[in-house]
Amino acid sequence: MKRVAIIAPDFVPSSLPPAIRVRFLARHLPAFGWQPTVITTDPSFYDWSVDPENEKLLPDALDVVRTRAVPIGLSRRIGIGDIAMRSLWHQWRALRRVCTTHRPDLVFVSVPPYMTMILGRLAHRRFGVPYVIDYIDPWVTDYYKRLPRSERPPKWFLADRLSRMVEPWALRGVAHLVGVSQATTDGVAERYSWLSKSDGTEIPYGAEAADFEYLRAHPRRNPIFSAADGHFHMTYVGRAGSDMEFALRVVFRALRHGLEKNPALFQKLRLWN
Repeated sequence: MKRVAIIAPDFVPSSLPPAIRVRFLARHLPAFGWQPTVITTDPSFYDWSVDPENEKLLPDALDVVRTRAVPIGLSRRIGIGDIAMRSLWHQWRALRRVCTTHRPDLVFVSVPPYMTMILGRLAHRRFGVPYVIDYIDPWVTDYYKRLPRSERPPKWFLADRLSRMVEPWALRGVAHLVGVSQATTDGVAERYSWLSKSDGTEIPYGAEAADFEYLRAHPRRNPIFSAADGHFHMTYVGRAGSDMEFALRVVFRALRHGLEKNPALFQKLRLWN
């Protein structure tokens, strides 16, 4: 079985999207002939809430290496809160040990957080191990540049300059790109002459059947609403930024229009619920 070292500063027990994506991948890689080792950060260094129960969703045989990071109280003094930057040196040391002892066939780096991608190239240069970068979101982007200045993040200019300097260096020797959509990897490939769209593969987010099996075995009360209150409930699980306001308004206006034009639809929705 081949070995893959996965670099993921954000991992279980975190519930953030990067942690979930790596957890899904790590669970199923052995079925495709890959034995993963996840190099991540000890959760005591996270500055967000975690759910310890997420640990129970990991395969028992998964090898997880947890490193230290610069404490947030110290790094904030110089304006750095990013977990990848705070744990970069510690994870490079862990990756060197893994490359020396386990001799992985591949280094897989999931981003964000983004600065970690340089570890892929460092491992390639030091140990000759090929590396893959997995994009959940693009790093270099003109999204904030198109917004009014008042809506840009406070450190947007510095973050933008950093991304445009570091990303091309980190991708210079990349073996392949993976992304949540083909458009994501295409957008990266279009920026660099040594990459083409064929260098990217789409692996969308999915759902993990084992998570539902765990919930069926460990049921819990829904604290948000009662399914028996006679109302129709529609639940959205995912990102809800201000840029989604237009899409949400369209959805609810369509529902209101449908109910006004066809009141019987309401009864059908209640029956469906």
